[in-house]
Amino acid sequence: MPPINVGIKSVLRSPTLKNSEKSVCDEDWWFAKHTDAKYSNTKNEGFVPRNYVAKEDSMDAYEWFMGHLSRKESERLLLSPSREPGTFLVRESETSPGNFVLSVRDIHPEKGPTVKHYKIRNMDNNAGYYIAARRILSSLPELVDHYKSMSILKRNEN
Repeated sequence: MPPINVGIKSVLRSPTLKNSEKSVCDEDWWFAKHTDAKYSNTKNEGFVPRNYVAKEDSMDAYEWFMGHLSRKESERLLLSPSREPGTFLVRESETSPGNFVLSVRDIHPEKGPTVKHYKIRNMDNNAGYYIAARRILSSLPELVDHYKSMSILKRNEN
């Protein structure tokens, strides 16, 4: 598996906000407070478009999760010239409802930039997630963290 870099979604969506409250004035704009300390030098609260806010404990809170995104659209995003090898995203599977796909930008020695797609399978009753059955992890974020750390170790070995 090629090395994995942290996400693509930061370009597409603002950081996740916590404690969102729907504005009384307009259903499309919500009042939100930012909880990420790295943004402490900016305004931490205000009105934002509803589609820029994700519940903190949902999959949408992860910048690498793209939800319902087609294979073709994931390739278009990952093959953008500004993306480095290892840039990745996770999307819902188009062909296997309830499953996910890890899409990773890679470089083929002869063909150049390419995208590889890895089916993420989940066990019955969502008891775990895996790409290879020998490594079952308890959650999708744990699976992503595992493969990110493994790719960092491989990069450090080279």
